[in-house]
Amino acid sequence: MLNQDIDEVVFGDDGKVIGVKAGDKVAKAPLVVMDPSYIKKQTGHLKVVGKIVRAICILDHPIPDTGDKTSCQIIIP
Repeated sequence: MLNQDIDEVVFGDDGKVIGVKAGDKVAKAPLVVMDPSYIKKQTGHLKVVGKIVRAICILDHPIPDTGDKTSCQIIIP
């Protein structure tokens, strides 16, 4: 549901998030990752378990061990 206005977060019977609703479409998934601001709009469900940080870095040299690629994604756990 990228680039969609989310109307509702869909919860299962156990209270866990099982999907999202945008217009008349519902997307269900075993894992839903979203910014907490989406969930705050609904009734008190919020458990922040981590944070996502994104950055675009413009370098004047290639990243070591990437085969001198002009673009790459680095994931830091």
